[in-house]
Amino acid sequence: MLEKIKANLGANYIKNTDDVLKDIIEDITSIACDISNRKQDDEKLFPYIKKAVRSEYMARRSRRITFTK
Repeated sequence: MLEKIKANLGANYIKNTDDVLKDIIEDITSIACDISNRKQDDEKLFPYIKKAVRSEYMARRSRRITFTK
């Protein structure tokens, strides 16, 4: 899932932020599983998890850019 998300982010991906993405994936997966009562390996959740992870990553990225200017 990590590599697919990185590929989808394209130019928006910041090098060496795999740990950040992994943390976001873990958090979003946990939330999605709790809400849906599904297991972590349930592929039906994957599209939702990927979309939420991309959104969270982009939000963090934009906050970082805002604060570093």
